[in-house]
Amino acid sequence: LCLCEERAGLLEIEQTAEWIRRNGFKRIAIQVPDEMLSEAASISCALQQACEEKELQTQVFIMADTIGGSCHVDEITAQHLDAECVVHYGATYVPEVAHVP
Repeated sequence: LCLCEERAGLLEIEQTAEWIRRNGFKRIAIQVPDEMLSEAASISCALQQACEEKELQTQVFIMADTIGGSCHVDEITAQHLDAECVVHYGATYVPEVAHVP
């Protein structure tokens, strides 16, 4: 278990894996703010496990130290990773997202 059940619930890991399944995403980037950096590997692990439980073949990438600050979705790095979506944890400006779901 990568995260305790309570933390996984707060981060909506299962719901996120279901969203990934519904949309058919294979390459997922997660973005965390600086204050959650210590949890990034655990979040990535938990999301990967949840996807595997749904028999999804996914790759999960961690985006940290992102361009433009932690509340801006880092589409540039996501594009460099060839990510099909970004799962952003923490506060964000959703209307700014233009290219990556």
